[in-house]
Amino acid sequence: IFTFKYNKSMKAILQLKKLLIIPLLFFMGNIWGQTYVSNPDYGYYTDCSTTGFTTNVCGPFTYSGGSYLQLRTDYQNNGIIRFRVTMCGTYTFPTGGVLYIKESSNSNLTNLVCGTNNPSNGISLSGGATTQTYDYTPSFTTGTKYFNAVIVFSNSTTTFRIFSNVLSLTATNNQPDLRNINLSGPPPSVNQGQTINVSNQVQNIGSGNAGSSSVGYWISDNSILSSSDTFVGSTFTPSVSSGNTTSFLSNNVTIPSSLAPGNYYFFFKCDNDNVITESNETNNTDYFQFTVLAPTPPSLQVESCFATNSSAFNVGEIMNGSVAVRNTPSSQSWSGTITVFMKHTISGT
Repeated sequence: IFTFKYNKSMKAILQLKKLLIIPLLFFMGNIWGQTYVSNPDYGYYTDCSTTGFTTNVCGPFTYSGGSYLQLRTDYQNNGIIRFRVTMCGTYTFPTGGVLYIKESSNSNLTNLVCGTNNPSNGISLSGGATTQTYDYTPSFTTGTKYFNAVIVFSNSTTTFRIFSNVLSLTATNNQPDLRNINLSGPPPSVNQGQTINVSNQVQNIGSGNAGSSSVGYWISDNSILSSSDTFVGSTFTPSVSSGNTTSFLSNNVTIPSSLAPGNYYFFFKCDNDNVITESNETNNTDYFQFTVLAPTPPSLQVESCFATNSSAFNVGEIMNGSVAVRNTPSSQSWSGTITVFMKHTISGT
């Protein structure tokens, strides 16, 4: 007789098992190139439910609910996933029963129990046993498939069918997934032509390694980055393995002098040139909002103006002079011509 009691010790064992299994899955994925996410997770049972239904999808069959049967995935290894079917409570497998792992792209039970049989002829069960495993090789490489266990058995007058919880497997390609973290963008307000320092890190949250790429910096007038927006620079990104993060990537960027005053979005885009094939291509951009200020006109003040070679001159003599001009701090830069006007007094004959 099999009794399943979930207590704190079992929880600790299951958590440890999870910690040990998941790194193994990703490691094997690096060799195999395809991994599958199980829901419920590998190594975990789901609670038995108490349901029942009749379906006419594949015949007028009546099914007794999951209060009798549990389905879980034990592990994934070299492309093979081990299913484990266990009777709930004190129930045991019926003598003469045949087990099928049903597979469908539809999670609805009335369709799922009529799905593909794994194995095609079922598994003959030993009466009185409580657990049966089945090694399944997935035939799909994209999307999600749904599974449940069905046991069919008969007595002299009636055929019975009992079913388990629904379990899903989702194919995930062994690919990197890059995103920006710890960003430092422009200050809230900047001037036209101002140079600012920006920085970020690139993290790989995917299951595959990523080669070298670059982080691009863009300025847009809206929150959606497009190729028509203003590109203002980039920084080299070294290769980053699965689960790891680059050191800080920093660069100086100049706000274009031609950018009209107004509100803008400053974008960071990792894998700027799209050289990395990722499992998720939609999480590469982040932005800061900032304002480009209208330029402050120059404010000029003559601080000094004097002749450098004499204080009195004869007619026809050349005067050398010096003029100092100050521009008010924070105003627009200025360059130009200084015109000197002379107020003079003529003495002599």
